[in-house]
Amino acid sequence: MSIPMTGRFIVANAITATATTELHTITNNNGQYYAQGILFEVVGSATPNWTLAFQGKTHPSGTYANWDYIQVANGMLTGVVTATLTVNDTTRRFYLLLNPPQFVQIVATRTGGTLTVYGAYTSVTPVFPQALGANGQVVSALQTTGGDGANNAFEGRLLLGPGDTSGIRLALDNYAFNGTGWDRMVSGYASGPASRVGILNVLPMLDTGSGGSADTNAASAQADAIGGGSTPPAALWLWNGATWDRQRTAAKFVIVAAVAITAATGATIWTPASGKKFRLMGYSFSASAAASLIFGDNVVGTVIFRGPLLAAAGIDSQYDLGNGILSAAANNVLKLDVSANATVTGTVWGTEE
Repeated sequence: MSIPMTGRFIVANAITATATTELHTITNNNGQYYAQGILFEVVGSATPNWTLAFQGKTHPSGTYANWDYIQVANGMLTGVVTATLTVNDTTRRFYLLLNPPQFVQIVATRTGGTLTVYGAYTSVTPVFPQALGANGQVVSALQTTGGDGANNAFEGRLLLGPGDTSGIRLALDNYAFNGTGWDRMVSGYASGPASRVGILNVLPMLDTGSGGSADTNAASAQADAIGGGSTPPAALWLWNGATWDRQRTAAKFVIVAAVAITAATGATIWTPASGKKFRLMGYSFSASAAASLIFGDNVVGTVIFRGPLLAAAGIDSQYDLGNGILSAAANNVLKLDVSANATVTGTVWGTEE
């Protein structure tokens, strides 16, 4: 973005001795141009070795103190800092003094070499893409660190100021667990009912010391039932009233085509892969007779969900059962029973995990 500013002025021109320069002052109510920011251009030469402090105060009898500034590099920002700046090479760098007070001074302390500093008053404080860290500090540019692999979210990292190489992990898309890996959420399924989950572009991924490391999105590293006092470590998580669980997205769709079901006997409609549990997440069925649909975990009598009483040829569609109903044991089948004999047609969906 472009930043409206005045023409460049000289603060220090190839100086070779310690110097203090006061600028941007308002005295005796005779105001000069009052900027919302000051952009400084700093460059050393002849083996420079300097410290540079940007200082401010709000009234003439006040005491100068270091003021907040941000380094501007490649169109991005580092964190807000107030520490004294070190100039020990010949790289040209730019620093933005934020919301400067009425009195500003630049204290340049020399050990060796020469120093040149230019300035320009800005009429607005620019808004850059940034976020706040835990202590309110501005974080820097996003660095991408991962890819869109079999179990990996497209990831990034926000760095919390200069020198930070850890930062906060980010997931740059909305991901949900399909029972074996993480799937990117979209506006609808490839087939079946439309998803009601929207897109969130940036989600923090914080390591809590439980439920796997925040450094991976591999399904094997994540677990359900993370304690209520913890922050869930990856992608989308849902609160079940007691703990955090990974959000699921349907990956298994089972078609039931004109299956005649005898009441109280039922039929097996979903047999998961060996060693897996089914998770019922939704269904859409029609019944030829007035009946309600009754879902059982491995046996008809172990009811896990019951639909409303339908009229003959009625349709029962439960597109969204939240995070689903997980079978009690691996290798259990999903049974479908009816309250009155009927032929049932439709689809049931969920995950196997």
